[in-house]
Amino acid sequence: MSQLTTIRPEGWARASGYSYAIVDSPRRQIYIAGQLPWDPETQKCVPGDFADQWDQALANVAAVVEAAGAAGTDICELVIYITSMEEYLDCRDRLGAPWLRHVGKHFPATTIVEVSRLIDPQAKLEVRGTAVAQ
Repeated sequence: MSQLTTIRPEGWARASGYSYAIVDSPRRQIYIAGQLPWDPETQKCVPGDFADQWDQALANVAAVVEAAGAAGTDICELVIYITSMEEYLDCRDRLGAPWLRHVGKHFPATTIVEVSRLIDPQAKLEVRGTAVAQ
């Protein structure tokens, strides 16, 4: 029988109206809520270009996955919502280093979707996904 547990990384404010992640035990499947490029301390979107925000959003995904007892290499699927395909394409050469730092040499099934806007008007992207803890 499944048991659902909510996840909140240490030091993060309590989410209002959602959970950062849900772990389905005993299968250890982790459902990661969309992570904006916000600073967990200030709860505001980090300034900068797409690559800067990409780094922060991935750091947030990694923190949630780690709080659930898993690692970046346990991520099996990501959906990346972006507000500008042009901004994404213009800085693709700067996206690899944050990826390696937060996810490692692991490439989950990934979908990129351009959207008209996100809940935080300063955010250029949001990343959600699924992981399975080993």
